Amino acid sequence: ITISGAGMSPRLQDGDIAVVNMADTELKDGKVFLINYRGQAVIKRISHDFGRWYMNSDNSGRKQYAREEFSKAHCVIIGKVIVLVSEQV
Repeated sequence: ITISGAGMSPRLQDGDIAVVNMADTELKDGKVFLINYRGQAVIKRISHDFGRWYMNSDNSGRKQYAREEFSKAHCVIIGKVIVLVSEQV
């Protein structure tokens, strides 16, 4: 999948390519996943805090990229990001 936007910046840049293992859908703390969030494909880092799962952006602009609770009603894990291909130097 091609990265679009700055939500996971600085690690994932607009235009980078992420390879997703669609067979790996088990939530893991600190790992990056492709998620169908309310019908939109998003890439987020998953965290586990106080018994709950959260979706996080790596971008430090917290207001624009606020952490959100992972909800099975609104989120479907498509797969875990396993490889990143970047043209950035």
